[in-house]
Amino acid sequence: MRRMALVGVVLLGMAGAGCSSDAASPEAPATSAETPVTSAEAQPAGTPGPAVTDACSLVGQADLAPLGLADAKATETKLTETARSCDYQGGGGNLRLFVATEPATGSAESVAKQAFGNSATTAEEVPGLGDFALYDKAPKLNIMVAVRIEGSQQRVYTLMAHTDESVREPMAKLLRTALERS
Repeated sequence: MRRMALVGVVLLGMAGAGCSSDAASPEAPATSAETPVTSAEAQPAGTPGPAVTDACSLVGQADLAPLGLADAKATETKLTETARSCDYQGGGGNLRLFVATEPATGSAESVAKQAFGNSATTAEEVPGLGDFALYDKAPKLNIMVAVRIEGSQQRVYTLMAHTDESVREPMAKLLRTALERS
């Protein structure tokens, strides 16, 4: 449920502030010390590993070029001890990556569908991305959610791009990169 609240905060923050990182961060219970995750310390595919402490390190400038954001400025936001977001803003638009690691609450499919809420009925599955992934296109907003579950932990990746164009394939490539680097 905490993840759902965080996704709601992310969506409201993006809708109300045009992807600004000034949205209020929800409080979360204290957790054990975090270990930064870098590409050198990447976990094997399918393993969530420790909480991501630097969401912006999961996608590089060159990775953003297909979305017209090669010149984007990245701004990190700590939402909770185990959830981070990174806003990429540049001449080509804006993008937000949200990553949360938490106790598993169900199957990867059910977690992804919960993240979409009512939109889950129109979202389409993205095969080969995490354990389960969904994509949906709304007016001026593309959303993709990928879930990776290992044992009692789940990592939920949400990527949102503000554009009228369908950017499913570039978003899938970005999330695949984030999954590989975390």
